[in-house]
Amino acid sequence: MKRQGRAATPVGMLSMTDENGQLRQSTMTFQEATTTSQSALDALFEAWTQLRSIVTQHESALSRRWSKKTNKQRKELLSQAWPEMPPMHRPDFEVLRDKAWGKPSTARTDLALRFPHLNLEDLSQKTYLLLMLNSRSRNSPATFTNADRDSLRIGMRTRWIVPQHMLGYTMYLNGQHTRATYGRIVPWADGMGLVIFEIQRDVLQFLVRCAGLILHDTPMANLLNTSTAAASILKILPSTHVETSSRTSTTNQESLTAHALEGPYRAPDVSNFERLECLVDAKCGEVQDHFLLVREDPGYFAELLHEACDHTSEAVLNCHYDPHSIYLSETS
Repeated sequence: MKRQGRAATPVGMLSMTDENGQLRQSTMTFQEATTTSQSALDALFEAWTQLRSIVTQHESALSRRWSKKTNKQRKELLSQAWPEMPPMHRPDFEVLRDKAWGKPSTARTDLALRFPHLNLEDLSQKTYLLLMLNSRSRNSPATFTNADRDSLRIGMRTRWIVPQHMLGYTMYLNGQHTRATYGRIVPWADGMGLVIFEIQRDVLQFLVRCAGLILHDTPMANLLNTSTAAASILKILPSTHVETSSRTSTTNQESLTAHALEGPYRAPDVSNFERLECLVDAKCGEVQDHFLLVREDPGYFAELLHEACDHTSEAVLNCHYDPHSIYLSETS
């Protein structure tokens, strides 16, 4: 079987600590994996079909209404669609900091590690939720397999997310754009495929709730006209333009920062050499500006030196909050 992108994603499930704080069992049988994956697949594709139906019919209304809301109104809507949503950008890093200081886990810890890009700070802005609605509805779940797996990196390393493995089998996700083949379990190896199912299912259900809340005056039954959206082949629908901040209006140059912020909400690019060229041009321009400022702006040069000095290991206090010995020798 021909596979696209990375190797097939191995079988697994999202297994964390139980009610006693102990890690759950890390293995599962073939029957357990099949039953669990079928249930997750049904919920995943039901949510995806609903989202595609809503967005393809009402995307202009969604964009118009979302753009008119204030930042406070957007946060209230997001909190209604997903209670306990973390407030800050990249909440998974906040979890790492809390863990380092010995702070206890909360209800938001799970959300922060499983869905680090679903947070009030980012999604309450004008662009990102619209980008996510557009990309997730117009591309099959297989498109986001690698991106969703990569987003779990910190949760996996902190052992908050522990996959359940079934030795001897694997689950095909990448490049499987039909309902019959996406998530098919075949003999191969071990791994974590069901993790992706649960992540994608919850993200799509969240987006459906958001769309329903934005279009609150339209009955959900009218929004979910799934007669044209339930085809067995998951066709990639033509995308509509969503205004973003990744290009500046003066130079038409790709902003690396804006592109990085928008990345989790876009459909992943595959061999898009025009976009790669645009990013390289942006980086070249950034490096050229840096060298010009270093040569011509003494203040910028001094700022770089101070920043480099502040970030050396000698500038970090030790465990007794005392400065490094080189600083003590300078004062003595």
